[in-house]
Amino acid sequence: MKSTRETTQKAKTKSHEKIAERQNGITLVALVITIIIIIILSTVTINMAFGENGLITQAQKAKDMTLNSVTAEQEGMNSVMSEYLNVMAEDSELPLPPADTTPPTVEITVGETTENSIVITVNATDDSGEIASYKYYLNETLKDTLTSNSYTFTGLTAGTEYTIKVEAYDKAGNMGEKSTTASTTAKTVANTLVAGDYVTYPSPSGNIACRVLYDSTSGYGVQLITSSTVTDSYTLGSSNFTTSMNSYNNAISTLNSAVSSYNNSTYSTVRCVGSVPNNPSQDNAGYHTTQFGSGYDGQLKDTDTNYKTDYDQMGTLGIRNIGKSYWLASRSVDSGSNDSYFCVRYVASSGGLTSRNLCYVTSSGSASAHSRSYGLRPCFTLKSGIKVTGGDGTSAGTAYTLGV
Repeated sequence: MKSTRETTQKAKTKSHEKIAERQNGITLVALVITIIIIIILSTVTINMAFGENGLITQAQKAKDMTLNSVTAEQEGMNSVMSEYLNVMAEDSELPLPPADTTPPTVEITVGETTENSIVITVNATDDSGEIASYKYYLNETLKDTLTSNSYTFTGLTAGTEYTIKVEAYDKAGNMGEKSTTASTTAKTVANTLVAGDYVTYPSPSGNIACRVLYDSTSGYGVQLITSSTVTDSYTLGSSNFTTSMNSYNNAISTLNSAVSSYNNSTYSTVRCVGSVPNNPSQDNAGYHTTQFGSGYDGQLKDTDTNYKTDYDQMGTLGIRNIGKSYWLASRSVDSGSNDSYFCVRYVASSGGLTSRNLCYVTSSGSASAHSRSYGLRPCFTLKSGIKVTGGDGTSAGTAYTLGV
């Protein structure tokens, strides 16, 4: 029994030994293969790193090329710097360019002018091609310093001449200058006077206090009316019927002529108040025919409405009532079945419209005549170029004054 067990045990032992030997053989083969693979990989790696086209060789070549490029660039920069230093050395021996000492040339153009302003434009040229600044003077007083070549002087007096000077500076500080004169627009009767303003009129017989009856917006031009009468007693008519009839028929032209001695022809034309403002000689009423018939039919002129424009305007301005009676260059006829009254209109001292007859004719053929006396109140139509030289027109004490 013992022998059999031992024999069996020995057999198992040998079997295990064979298996172990076989496993050891396999392990040895694997080790050999691994070593071979490592050798191959090492050879490839060494060849890639150190071979003719290996990484280290290529890196070395790149390094050499970079060093060569830097060296060439440095040599080029050294060459350029050398040339620059040579040029600078040569230029240092040349004289410096002359300093800019040429002043700008200046011209002034006067533009729009008003009663209180003047606009100018400056044309300045300089060899440097640019103007740095401008100084603007009025009557030698500095008004402003600007870079702009245009300027407006404001706050000026109407109808006044001013001296204007401009200094132009270039970038080198050189200064050129120019002076000129310019005048503001004068105040004229057309652009200043307003209906109702107070004005002193320079009549040949002395200054006359007036009011503006019409201004430039009226369509009649600028017209003045005396503040009061220039005479309190101007007579129309006569006790002689023929003389009085002629005085009545010619009342408009007669009254216009009566005020002519007060006119200054340098400043104006003149008419009597109550005539047509823009046509003082208008007298187209025709002749009157009485209802009852008489030997005077068609010999005396008919009524007209010339007075109305002036009468209404004086009322609007509150200057109709002056405490005195004065003629209006306008006729009226008061005719009935038995008689006719041929009258000339006038404004009563109370300011009311009325009339007085110069001729009287009855249905029986009788006639009578009268003379009447009232004041004269001229109206002056100012010429367009007349200037306003002073005053503010707000009262008699500050009335506008006129000039040519």
